[in-house]
Amino acid sequence: MLIGISLLESFVKAIFWLARADDKIVDDVGISLMNYINRGKFYATPVGDRFVFMPQCLRSVECPAKLTPEGIKCVGCGRCGIGEAKKIAESRGYRFFVVPGSSFIKRIIQRYHPKGIVGVGCEMEIKEGLILCHSHGIPAIGVPLSTAGCVSTTLEWERLYDVLLQRSSREPERHQT
Repeated sequence: MLIGISLLESFVKAIFWLARADDKIVDDVGISLMNYINRGKFYATPVGDRFVFMPQCLRSVECPAKLTPEGIKCVGCGRCGIGEAKKIAESRGYRFFVVPGSSFIKRIIQRYHPKGIVGVGCEMEIKEGLILCHSHGIPAIGVPLSTAGCVSTTLEWERLYDVLLQRSSREPERHQT
């Protein structure tokens, strides 16, 4: 099914490009479909076998954390939301990593063999990560950044917490007229 989604996605993106329309919608739908496909197996995986990968771009520009062979070790300074997310994830039993790039993720996967992964990142990184996880037989859920850009990015933290706390996706707000 993943191959079919990838092929269809390329075709639909080409149509959007020809129509000079924003193809971000196609990326959003592709990630949502892959998350939907992986959701059952992901939640069937024991929480202690699940890992969370956060991008370093969510850190504060004044972050005091240091880079280690397993990524950036959050010190919980409170300058960004990563410390709170780490606390929530680890309290549930997840392993938590803040990584500066996909080479760290590959190394951690090879070393620890997670059985489920939550990946936060820009849409391109999430799509590549979901495909990487699929190739390793690991069910993964991607949580896209609200704004990307490699520095001072943002995340709708509740979307991450919905995944970590196994809450169903929030319903869109309905406004009364």
